[in-house]
Amino acid sequence: MVSKETITIDNPDLKYLSQIELETGKPFRLPHGILSKGLTGNGGTTMALLDREHHTIVASPRIMLLKNKHEQMPGTLLVTGDTADFQITDYLDHSELKKVLVTFDSLPRVLENIPDMEGWHVVIDEFQFVMSDATFKCDTELRLLQVLKDLPYVTYLSATPNYDRYLEQLEFFKDLPYTEVRWPHAEKTHVIRRKVNKPILAAQKIVEDYKNGRFISVITESGEKLESRECVIFLNSVKNIINIVKNTGLSAEQVNIVVANKEDNLKAIQQLGEGYELGRIPLEGEPHKLVTLCTSTAYAGCDFMSECASTFVVSDCHQSHTSTDIHSELVQIAGRQRLKRNPFHNVITFIYNTSADDSTREEYIAGIERRVDTTNKIIELYNRAHDDEALTAHLRRRELAAQRVLKYKESYAVYDETEGKWVFNNLALLAEIWTYNVQHEQYSSGLFIMQSLAKTERFVLVGGQGWQRYEDQVDITICTDTFKEQMEQYCQLRTANTIYTQFLAEDMEYHNPELKEFFDALGAERIKALSHQRSKIVHEYKLHIARSSLLPLVQNAFHDGQRLTVAEIKQKVQEVYDANGFTDRKAQTKDVEMFGFRLKDCKIAHPDGKRISGKELCRIETD
Repeated sequence: MVSKETITIDNPDLKYLSQIELETGKPFRLPHGILSKGLTGNGGTTMALLDREHHTIVASPRIMLLKNKHEQMPGTLLVTGDTADFQITDYLDHSELKKVLVTFDSLPRVLENIPDMEGWHVVIDEFQFVMSDATFKCDTELRLLQVLKDLPYVTYLSATPNYDRYLEQLEFFKDLPYTEVRWPHAEKTHVIRRKVNKPILAAQKIVEDYKNGRFISVITESGEKLESRECVIFLNSVKNIINIVKNTGLSAEQVNIVVANKEDNLKAIQQLGEGYELGRIPLEGEPHKLVTLCTSTAYAGCDFMSECASTFVVSDCHQSHTSTDIHSELVQIAGRQRLKRNPFHNVITFIYNTSADDSTREEYIAGIERRVDTTNKIIELYNRAHDDEALTAHLRRRELAAQRVLKYKESYAVYDETEGKWVFNNLALLAEIWTYNVQHEQYSSGLFIMQSLAKTERFVLVGGQGWQRYEDQVDITICTDTFKEQMEQYCQLRTANTIYTQFLAEDMEYHNPELKEFFDALGAERIKALSHQRSKIVHEYKLHIARSSLLPLVQNAFHDGQRLTVAEIKQKVQEVYDANGFTDRKAQTKDVEMFGFRLKDCKIAHPDGKRISGKELCRIETD
């Protein structure tokens, strides 16, 4: 970057960009160049839209953000692909102070209707999407950069870290001024990080719990139980959202589906049945549904105003390029729940898996080098045909069609309309490298979330008693433990017998009712003696259930005061078992204690006059 300025906000009471002047003593305006604002929700776009000195264009990659801001800011013009040109010109001609909200795709149309950009301030909100979206629509992002390069005053705004080393390699960004705002005293977001084999299945379990009224909760110091009665789940696939709705049976009244307004998405939602529709993010005071399922269209810049929603981020690294959506937007998701009175506004549960791709970095780099070499040869070849307009047009059509399908997997060649020649698409190359780093280096380590968020100084792994119950309930909900592990944990909870462990035991009972059945029937010690193994416990449990029918039979086989050897006791009990279908159970001496007898050591007179060791059966009252 040509220059870099860092502004540190030491006053813990300050949280908005408009308040920076109170810290520095100097007026603050959104700068020309890159602004790494450090926090989500600190008023960057709001500051631009409330600016009374400049006409403003706020461009965003996500239409949901624009709609959300448009609803909060009367007097703004929202421009999308459905907006007609005459609507743009009519607004520009009749508005004294112009405030335009526009998608990246539609920004060129707006700029074409403004003959002089003097006095205009353009804000590219969430500009990191120029990198992340380039993995699947690089030509769109290149056009955006083309229309921006000659504008006099542009702020590239983002709260997402870790892009510097990539952006500095792009000619477009490397000479822009860079301003970073740091908020070391800002409220931290608690992160519960869980690696699972099937993240989507975990999401489905969460939805099923909420649908059935099993809400995650926390207990305050005063003993009050606060329930999260709504949940917002961010996923990286519309298909996964549709499947979750189907598999859990969520009704249209229970689910808010917030995805991109595209034809294929609308068709997918319609296939769910009558009443299901494309949702929106409710404003403060508007009703919220039980479950909100979102894709990346809703991550950036939008305000969620729930009083009690918990936030879950679910990322499947096998979902092609979409794994990077979640990675790049974790910072964006943190802080989306705006209402501080929501007890769960500053906690995120991040559920993910890791890549099974075993390709080496050396193989990947070799592949990149081959494509770079191929691209340079293609560029040289295509540019030789520059004077042949028909051939050039044909090559452009063919290459554009290929890139739409292959996503720059064969070459990085692109035709530069401004230069009138074929050039190397560095944005596509850097986007691919970034995606590889996310999906392989960082996913495979299982630590990438903390690597990504560390720079913000706002994120901590959940710990301590305050969130322990919340964290434990998440684990129980998405549990993939074996029966043996669950049974052992349940016995520990029941044996501890505190209010807290009682709550957790009840949660485990809900997801696996047989844990309670087995414990109540057999007890912790007997279950431990059976090594917490389900097959042994089930067998013992069946015997326990059959006890009432076996009781008179066993009692008839023995009598009070009877003295027998251990072998004789086992034989008699075994005969009862075999006669009643328990042929696979090996009788134990202590089994008679289940049927109303207490054993005590004794000596038995043998016919040959010897006294041998045995057991005396003493009849006791039974239930």
